Amino acid sequence: MRFAVLEASGAGRVDAVGVHAGWATREQLADVAIAGRVALVDRNPLYHRSTQYYNCVEAGAAALLFASSAPANLPQVGSVRRAWEAIGPIPALTIGGIDAHAVRAALGARRPVRARVVVEAAVA
Repeated sequence: MRFAVLEASGAGRVDAVGVHAGWATREQLADVAIAGRVALVDRNPLYHRSTQYYNCVEAGAAALLFASSAPANLPQVGSVRRAWEAIGPIPALTIGGIDAHAVRAALGARRPVRARVVVEAAVA
């Protein structure tokens, strides 16, 4: 799986069940059991990924996997920063669109998906 850590992502080790969070709007998250899970979030070109990130944080997600829309299964690089935060509260990775499609399909078929996320980061 191709991935990149999103800038200003939090650090930590997470081993949890995955859940599809769609665009991770507050309305969508009200219908998703996201607390303590790794949220697969679809890229929404209408607003910045930081909004999706903090919506998932507020809903209790343990970590995030952002689905890239870049070609050739490339993860999209970028930030989950809203202002000048040095580091967020939970780890966040971006994964290639083809990989995200496979995870989304497994979740849609109600097959178990477990993610192990390890991000090491510190503020100096």
